[in-house]
Amino acid sequence: MCKNPEIIVADGNKYTNSTSVDLSIHCDHAYQMLISNQQDFSGAKWVAYQKKILNWALDAVDGDRAVYIKFRDENYQESKVVSDNILLDLTPPQNPLVSIEVPGKATNDPSHVVDVSLQATDAKYFMISNQNTFIGKKWRLYQEAIQGWQLEKGNDGYHGVYVKFRDVAGNETDVISDQILIDTEAPVMGKVVIDQGAEFTIQQNRMVELSISARNADSMMVSQEKQFGEATWEIYQTQKAWTLTGDQGPQIIYVKFKDKVGNESETASDEIVLDTTPPSNCMVVIDNGAPKTHHLDKMVELKLLASDAQQMIISNHSSFKGGRWRLYQERIPNWRLDGEEDGYKSIYVRFKDKAGNVSSTYKADIILERGF
Repeated sequence: MCKNPEIIVADGNKYTNSTSVDLSIHCDHAYQMLISNQQDFSGAKWVAYQKKILNWALDAVDGDRAVYIKFRDENYQESKVVSDNILLDLTPPQNPLVSIEVPGKATNDPSHVVDVSLQATDAKYFMISNQNTFIGKKWRLYQEAIQGWQLEKGNDGYHGVYVKFRDVAGNETDVISDQILIDTEAPVMGKVVIDQGAEFTIQQNRMVELSISARNADSMMVSQEKQFGEATWEIYQTQKAWTLTGDQGPQIIYVKFKDKVGNESETASDEIVLDTTPPSNCMVVIDNGAPKTHHLDKMVELKLLASDAQQMIISNHSSFKGGRWRLYQERIPNWRLDGEEDGYKSIYVRFKDKAGNVSSTYKADIILERGF
C-alpha cells in the first residue's frame, strides 16, 4: 500500500506569478497517480507515478490555488488525497505614481536635490533611477517618500526620475516617470523700445507704446524708477501701453524680466523726450510793422520770431494751400504778396519744433497801395 503521500507546488513557494509551476511528488510504493486542480478530480486520468512534473498549469485566476493528488499501488489500493496550495498573483501593483515634489515642476536650485513621492497599490518593492535603464540599481522595500533624492547633475534643462514597482509575487509594473525643469539662468536679451525708437513724443495724453522682448521670460516689471519703487510683476507681453509721468523732457522706462522659476534678468531701458509744448513767443512782422507798402512787385520783408522753432510754414492763405515746411529763419527779405489788386493783404505763419509740435496760426496784415 502507498505510504507517505506528498506533493509540493513550486518548491514550496508561497506565491507565484505564473500559471505554469513545477510539482515535486513522493509516495512510497506508488505505481500510479491522479492529479487535478479540482478536489473531486473531475476529468483527471491515472498516469504512471513520477517524482517530478514540469510546467503544471494552474487555473488562471488570481487567488489561492490548490493541486490535489492521490496514489495507488500495483494492487490498485489508493492512498488518501493530499494537496498543496500556492497564491497565484498575475496582477502587477496598480495605480503606480511618482512625483517630484517641486512646485510648478520647475526650480532654480542648482543642487539638483529633490523630494520624491511614490504610490502603488499592493507594491512590496520599488526601483528608482535617473535613467530608464536602471543599470546598477537594486530593488528597495516599498516606501511612499524619498527625502533628498539626487537627480542627475549637469546643465540646466529637464531632469527626471524613473520608477517601477514589484509585488511579492514578482509582478512588475511598467516604468513610470516624472520630470522637472532645472533653470538657473535668468532671461537674456532683454530689451524695451519706446514708440519704435522715436526720439520724441508729443502726445498730450503722454501715452507711448512699448515693444518688449526677452528670451525665456515668464513675467516682467515696468517702471520709470530705476529701483522699480512700487512696481509689481506682471505676465510677460511683447506690447504694452504706458503713460509717462514726470515733467516735460527726457523720460526713461526700465524693464526687468523673470522666468517661471524666479531668475531675474538685468535691467533694460529706453529713453524718449516728452515734449507736448509747441513753439512759444511767436510773431510775424511785415516791413517792420509799416501799415502800407507801395512796392510795385508786391514784395515785402518778413521778420519772424518763435522760441524753440525748427521749422515754419508761410502762406498768403489761411488754409496754407500750396505751403511747405521750411527751416526756421528770422528774416525773409523778399516775400511776394498775393493777388492782382491793391488792398488789405495777410500773411499766415505756423511754427514747428524738433519734436513735431505745431504752433497756432499767427497772422500779420499790410495794405498794398500802388496807385493803379
